[in-house]
Amino acid sequence: MDKQLIKAISRRDFEHSIEDDFENTSVYKVQGDETYMLFWNSSNGEEPEYRYVLPLILEYVIDENMEGSVSDGWNEIMFEVRYN
Repeated sequence: MDKQLIKAISRRDFEHSIEDDFENTSVYKVQGDETYMLFWNSSNGEEPEYRYVLPLILEYVIDENMEGSVSDGWNEIMFEVRYN
């Protein structure tokens, strides 16, 4: 597992990934050494509640899930880990 990615997720070190945006949906990127993670709000395309969803996503990534979704109570937040 990419330890730098885990650190970056836990520090909430992300940026808007304009090149990955699609259909009125903003996509955000967390960069690691060997991998990076994209995440987005699949419910309405608005910005996710970062302080709540990133710790939930982190649990999945630590368990080596390369993609999935979490709920912030109102919206479904999708994530995907990719290799550089």
